[in-house]
Amino acid sequence: MTNPQESRVELIKELQTLRQRVAALEHEQRRLEATARFLQMVIDHLPDAIYAKDLDLRMTLSNLADAHMVGRTPAQVLDATDFDFYPPYLAKQYRADDLRVIQSGEAIINKEEVTVTPSGEEQRVLTTKVPLRDSAGNIIGLAGIGRDITQIDQITRQLRESEEHFRQVISSISDHIYVTRVSPEGKPSNIFLSPHAETLSGYPLEQLTADWSLWPSHIIHPDDRVVAVAQWQRLKSGQKSEVEYRMVQRDGNIIWVRDSGRVTRQTDGSLVIYGVVSDITERKRVIEELRQSEARLRSVVDNVVDGIITTDEQGIIESFNTAAEDIFGYKAAEIIGQNVSTLVPPPYTDEHNDYIAYYLRTGKSMAVGQGRQVIGLRKNGQTFPIDIAISEFLLGQRRMFIAIIRDITQRLRLEDELRQAQKMEAIGRLAGGIAHDFNNLLTVINGQSEYLLDAFYNPDDPRREDVLEIKWAGQKAAMLTRQLLAFGRKQTVQPQVLDLNSVIRNLEKMLHRLIGEDVELITNLAPSLAHVYIDPGQMEQVLMNLVVNARDAMPKGGTLAIETSNITLRPVDIQPYPQISPGQYVRLIATDTGIGIDTDIQGRIFEPFFTTKEAGKGTGLGLSTVYGILQQNNGHIQVSSALGQGATFNILLPAVEAPGQQDVVHKSIPSTDGTETILLVEDDQNVRLITKKFLEKLGYTVLEAASAESAQIMSGHQPVDLLITDVIMPNISGPDLASRVTQQNPDIKVLFISGYTDDTLVQHGVVGQHLYFLEKPFTFEDLAHKVREAIDGQ
Repeated sequence: MTNPQESRVELIKELQTLRQRVAALEHEQRRLEATARFLQMVIDHLPDAIYAKDLDLRMTLSNLADAHMVGRTPAQVLDATDFDFYPPYLAKQYRADDLRVIQSGEAIINKEEVTVTPSGEEQRVLTTKVPLRDSAGNIIGLAGIGRDITQIDQITRQLRESEEHFRQVISSISDHIYVTRVSPEGKPSNIFLSPHAETLSGYPLEQLTADWSLWPSHIIHPDDRVVAVAQWQRLKSGQKSEVEYRMVQRDGNIIWVRDSGRVTRQTDGSLVIYGVVSDITERKRVIEELRQSEARLRSVVDNVVDGIITTDEQGIIESFNTAAEDIFGYKAAEIIGQNVSTLVPPPYTDEHNDYIAYYLRTGKSMAVGQGRQVIGLRKNGQTFPIDIAISEFLLGQRRMFIAIIRDITQRLRLEDELRQAQKMEAIGRLAGGIAHDFNNLLTVINGQSEYLLDAFYNPDDPRREDVLEIKWAGQKAAMLTRQLLAFGRKQTVQPQVLDLNSVIRNLEKMLHRLIGEDVELITNLAPSLAHVYIDPGQMEQVLMNLVVNARDAMPKGGTLAIETSNITLRPVDIQPYPQISPGQYVRLIATDTGIGIDTDIQGRIFEPFFTTKEAGKGTGLGLSTVYGILQQNNGHIQVSSALGQGATFNILLPAVEAPGQQDVVHKSIPSTDGTETILLVEDDQNVRLITKKFLEKLGYTVLEAASAESAQIMSGHQPVDLLITDVIMPNISGPDLASRVTQQNPDIKVLFISGYTDDTLVQHGVVGQHLYFLEKPFTFEDLAHKVREAIDGQ
C-alpha cells in the first residue's frame, strides 16, 4: 500500500508520460514539447533543491538550486555522492537516511536538517526523501527535495507560483485528462480530473470527482454505452483502448468525443488508468461535410452533360461518370480497369498508345491542358466526333489524368446549319439587290405592254399576240423577282393574325388541282390550333411551293399528308432548331411518299437556283422561297428524308394569341374615275413616266417630281390629295419625305411604291399604321385599286 506522498510522486511521473501520449494522439507534439521545456525551466528555477539518486546513492538528477547548495553546476553534480560535497559527518548522516528510504521503501517527510554552504555557513533545510519505483513497483532509487526554511515565506510564495504554473499548464490543455484508480476489488474512483472535464460535460468538477458513475450513467449517450462498456472491460484487463462515442452534456447538447486510456498495475493489485477525452465534434462535422461535399461533387460529376474520365499514367480507367456512360454506351463497372484506348477506334488507337508511350518516356505532354477534336468509339462500334480536354494532376504520389469529353455530333450539325443560314443570308441580300433594279425595269416593260394592248385592241391584229407574249414574259419575270425577294426576306408584307387551318382549308381545292388525280392529299388539322402572325399571301406561297415540290417528287403518284399541331419547345428541346427561342409554336408537317432526297444534297435544297430537276423543269427557287419566308417570320424548317423513303418537311411558326381577332378577308376595291390631285415622286424616270400615264388615264391630276427635295417644295405650293413616293431614293427616303409632307398637310394620304424593302421600312412605320404600299412591278389594275384604297382611306 503506497502512502499519499508516494502516490503524488507516481502521479507526477505518470502525468508526464500521459502528456506524451496525449501529444501523440492529438498531433500536438510541438506544443507539448514546449510545455516540457517550460516545466523543466520551472524545476530549474524553483528555490528548492531537487535531486534524485540511484541505488548506489549517486546523483542522477540535480536542479540549479541543488547544485548551487554545493557550489557546483548540475552537470558537475551528476554521478557524484554526498561525500564529494559535504563534510564526512554530514555525508554519513545523509547516507544513513538514504539507505533507510531505499531499504524500507518508506519516505522521510519534511525532516529538518542542518547543512553547510560552500562558504561554510550553516543553513537549515527541510528535506523530503521518497523511494523511486519503476513501472513494476521495484525501487530503483530515491528522489529528494530540500527547502531552505530560513526564508520560508519567500519559498512558500514561490511554491504557490510554481503550483499555479503547473495548474495553468494542465488547464491550457484543451482535452480532459483523468486518472482513475481501480481497487483490487474492481471498485473505480476518480483520483484526478482536469478542469476541462467541467467544460466538456457541463457538470461541476466536484460532482464529477465525487461520483465516478456519473460519467457512464448520465454523460455517455445511451446508444453508445455498449461501446463505452467494451472499452472499460479492455482497460480493466490491462489493455490500452481508444474509442469514440457521444456525450450528453448537462444542458442536453450532444457532442462527439474520443476517449483514449492506458493502464498501469500497482504493487497492491490495483490499476491506475490514465486517460484523455478529446472533443471531436468539429472534426466529425468536418468529416461529415467532406462526405456530403464528396456526395455533392459525385452528384455534380454524374449529372453534368460532359463525360468525365480519370485514368492513371498507363491509361487505365479509374472513374467513369454517368455522362460518359451515356456517351460511350458502357456502364462504369464494365469499363473501369480497362485501357482508355478501348474508347478510341483504329487507327487512332495506335496514335493514342504512341502518345502514352511518348509521355512515359519523356514526361512531356502533347495535349494536356488543350482541347482538341478527336474520334470516339461507342460500345456498339459506332464512331462519332468528340471534343476532349485533358488535365494532369497528382493523387498522392500517383500521376493521374482527367479527360473532359463532349459529344459534338449535334454541335457540328448545328454549325453546318448556321453556315448554311449565313450563306443563304448573303445570297438573299444579293438577290434582293438585283430584284430592286429588275422590278423598276419590269414596271416599265409591263406598263408599256399594257398601253400597247390598249392600242392593239383588235383581236385579229397580229401585233397584239406579240405584245401579249411580252406581257406574259414580264409577268413571269415579276413572279421570279417576287420569289427572289421572298427568299432574301426583302419582300414587303403585311403580317396578320391567321388561323393556319383556315388557310389550308381555303387552298385545299387549288392544291388538289396542283397535285393531280394520281396523288392523294390527306389533311389532319389539329383542333384548337393556336394562331400565327404572318402575311396571308406568304403563307399560301409556302403551302403551294411545298405541294408542288411534293408532286414533282411523286411522278407515278403517291400520298401527300399535311398536318398541323401545337407544340411547346423547352430550352432543352431547341437544340435541333437553331436560331429560335423556347416557347409556344404551331407545327406544320408535309410528308410525301416520293423518291426522297439523297443525304449528300439535303444541306443544299434550300439554296436558290439549286435543283435536281432536268433543265427547263425547275428554277430552284421553290424551297428557297419557303426558307426565306419562314426566316422572315421567325420560323424554322427542317427536312427528314432518304432515297426511296419519301420526305418530311417540318415547319415551326411562333404561336400568338388572337382574342377577338378575325382572319383577313380580301376584298376587291372597284376602280373609279379619279378627280383628285396626286404628287408622284420617283427617281427612276421611266418608272415615273409610265406611272404618270396610268394615273392620268384614270383621270387624276398628276404632279411629278424626280427627287424628294423638289416634291417637298411642290407640296407646299398647291393642294395635294395623295402622295405617291418611292421608298428608296437618294438623300431623303420616301418615309422621311412622307413625314415632312404630312406635317405640313395632315390630311394628305400616302402610298409607297418600291421593288425592294428591308427592315428600315418597317422601322419607319410604312407597314402597320394605316399607310399604303404597292409593290413593283405593278399592273394598271393594281395601281388603280391601291390609289383608290389610299384616297378613300379603306
